[in-house]
Amino acid sequence: MVKILTCCASGAGTSLMMTVTLEKVLKAKGFNATATHLDINQGVARAEEFDLILCSTSFADKFSEAVANGVKVIPLNNVLSTREITEKLEKSGLNFV
Repeated sequence: MVKILTCCASGAGTSLMMTVTLEKVLKAKGFNATATHLDINQGVARAEEFDLILCSTSFADKFSEAVANGVKVIPLNNVLSTREITEKLEKSGLNFV
């Protein structure tokens, strides 16, 4: 099972809505994954507990250490776009089966 983290500044609004959108995509595609949302500071501290991190493009560079250790980070232009999330998950190279 793929473990996905969504992050935003406070961990209460945008990341929660991103998680709801992500869960719709996971269900529609039949992807075997779990989703968690955190604020950016907790997300950076716990990043290596996850296989994949979704965040806005403005936060992607904060995860450079996690990326160096094999965590995939997907920056999103529109964090509520099911189309963008679907496309980027499909291109991530992760096995969602």
